[in-house]
Amino acid sequence: SGHGSKDGISLLGGEVSWRDLAEGFLLPRLAALEPEQTRILFVSTCFSEHGVNRLLDFLHDRFTGVYYFNGDEVPFADALTVAAMFYRRKELNRPHQKVLNSINGYFGGRKRLFYRSLHQP
Repeated sequence: SGHGSKDGISLLGGEVSWRDLAEGFLLPRLAALEPEQTRILFVSTCFSEHGVNRLLDFLHDRFTGVYYFNGDEVPFADALTVAAMFYRRKELNRPHQKVLNSINGYFGGRKRLFYRSLHQP
């Protein structure tokens, strides 16, 4: 969980653009996936849907799916709660719908967290 904007994420030392996060940090550290591999990205910031779209411009072959928040601003308590619930509720066998149902159910059924599969048909 952290601070995000349309431009990037905020750290104590300043802001890092979504592009710099992708190209300068993630891309050199994550190999492209083989067909049998799975890797999920979880972006827990404000403007995370916007950030996901920007990150995937550069990282489309590095992840098979992504979790993100809808809307622009996400209260920090919601982001932190979702991150904690995500790690407590995930399962290896078809995890995504159970994670979404549990977390969104906690918020009274209001859809806060979304999942996008990046598998090509």
